[in-house]
Amino acid sequence: MNKEQKLFEIASRQQGYFSSRQAESCGFSRTNFHRKINSGKWSREHLRGIYRISNFPNTERQDLALWSLWSEDRHGNPQGVWSHETALDVHGLSDVAPRKLHMSVPRGFRKKNSHTECLRFHHVDEIPRTDIEIREGYKVTTPFRTIADIICEGTTQFEHIEQAILDLAIQKSLIKGLVTFREMEGLQKISESKEVNEIISKAIDKVWTDANEELAKFGRLLEPYTIGLHIEGHGFGTAVLCQYKSQYFLITADHVGRAFRKSKSIHMILRFDKFRREYPVKSSKNFKVIEWDPTFDEQTLSNVLENHPRDLAIVIPSEEIINTLKIYKSFYVIPKDPQSFSLDDALISLGGIEPLKSEDGKTCQLHVGPYAFVASEYHQFRDSDYIICPVSNSTYEIRNLRRKALKSFQGLSGTGLWKIDKDEPILVGIAIAEDPIGYNPSSGSRDIYFHGTNSILSLLSIAGHSHEF
Repeated sequence: MNKEQKLFEIASRQQGYFSSRQAESCGFSRTNFHRKINSGKWSREHLRGIYRISNFPNTERQDLALWSLWSEDRHGNPQGVWSHETALDVHGLSDVAPRKLHMSVPRGFRKKNSHTECLRFHHVDEIPRTDIEIREGYKVTTPFRTIADIICEGTTQFEHIEQAILDLAIQKSLIKGLVTFREMEGLQKISESKEVNEIISKAIDKVWTDANEELAKFGRLLEPYTIGLHIEGHGFGTAVLCQYKSQYFLITADHVGRAFRKSKSIHMILRFDKFRREYPVKSSKNFKVIEWDPTFDEQTLSNVLENHPRDLAIVIPSEEIINTLKIYKSFYVIPKDPQSFSLDDALISLGGIEPLKSEDGKTCQLHVGPYAFVASEYHQFRDSDYIICPVSNSTYEIRNLRRKALKSFQGLSGTGLWKIDKDEPILVGIAIAEDPIGYNPSSGSRDIYFHGTNSILSLLSIAGHSHEF
């Protein structure tokens, strides 16, 4: 790559701008800069030491990229993060039109020039990375950090704060996994204003009202693929009902599959409309279990989160059970190849069983979801085929369309993790384990581990050698 290509690569990430330091790092001599300017290839900006590739197309908010580049320290690292009312504008929250550009900078930042009258600096401590979004050539505070900043500062007009909160509620629908009630309620903790807290409560109601329709819509799409299980003497579980080639089967966690083997009877429970259906108790002989890892044992299960997870199994119900389920169920068709997806997509885990014990503790009733477990972030590991999804006990029951708290995540294994693409569900993971280490009883937060589609197809391939699929 020659020096022209190197410089263009840098400038293209900064909306066409580059600094003299960056040009020199690519091999250009500062004494020859004037030749590039005279030839029309470069243009000199009004901020000292900053240039732009002349034929680079105009872009959206290129002024933010320009000033971000100007804020570089002596090591070439931009110091400024767009915040407050400018960040509101970037995120499209409220119709505030700030007279100045609001930039948060480190407390020791003292850089000035004759053009900085258009800027308003906010000297702050280091902003956590989780509170920053990276845009094209600049950084901006996240929507929640932005609203928290303007609430704390108290100089933004009340009607703009109100509009920003309500806009965020509408823009970042709960179903996208970007906003949770917990985050909304967190805004109330930083505000001493009764009026602001009333607006936040209004926004929470708005989010939930709007999300109801979306949750119901996605619930209708996804619910047919998750079944609840009561395995006598061995607890509870869920499984995803699938079709691969001509064979129907359940995918679940391996320890749930082992419980099938040990149990005398299996109780299948289903509710994808207002009716709860409990199928007659069946002998475990009506189910054939294919384990991904035959050497899997209890010790492996206890270490599954520390090593590469292998907790996955196929359960093949008898034809009689399949025919019964067909009356009410659709089946998810496993594609021949793993589906590509981004964890930026909306991922939702649906289905769940909550065991409700009687007051005397002698009996236990199963409360069947489906529930929508909506998380605000996901992590995918490069060296193993699984996804971590942080969820909390505060979840959402599809049919009642209301928020509720689950007492535990017991029985979550086997639940599907889905991507919604053009109103079609694409299976991207199967829950295999929940992290007992990071559990927080007060918030009910917990990490759920999901196998990706590579693992699922690998298991089907193994099963296909000894069974006709």
